[in-house]
Amino acid sequence: MRYPLSNRRLACLGFSLIELLLALAISATALLGFAQLQQRNLSIERELMNSLHAHLLVSEISATLRSSSHPEYYLSSGNNSFSASNCLQKVCNPKEFARFQLASWNCRIVGEASLCRNFDVAKPLFAHATLNIGQSGQYFLIQLEWQALSGKKKMITAQTTTMYDER
Repeated sequence: MRYPLSNRRLACLGFSLIELLLALAISATALLGFAQLQQRNLSIERELMNSLHAHLLVSEISATLRSSSHPEYYLSSGNNSFSASNCLQKVCNPKEFARFQLASWNCRIVGEASLCRNFDVAKPLFAHATLNIGQSGQYFLIQLEWQALSGKKKMITAQTTTMYDER
């Protein structure tokens, strides 16, 4: 009778191969799920950072237009012009400075490294974007549109007036 008892004890010790494979499958599924969640969180974080950068840039443009004595020099229609003299290295008149700032903003948005060397822009904020600055009566309209990682178009629009009276 001693024999059957010891065989039962041996049979109850440790895990069987099926139990180990089942535990391994459950662990692998959980790890893949966590990896997918991490990837999704990173893409959402990237889109939020792009949105934050866009809001900050539009705020900067709005403040520049509001404080400019010649805001009409900043009007553009998405023509991502990168050609302007570098006003950090020489004295510019207000029209040249406005063209310099427009080119600098366009470089920060979608600029190519070779064209944006003068503006100290290492990497643009967006892959596909357009900046439009227009005027409607006494208001200046700033519109920044870009393509999010999800493929959807996102847009920020701001409206501002100037601190200077109409001439």
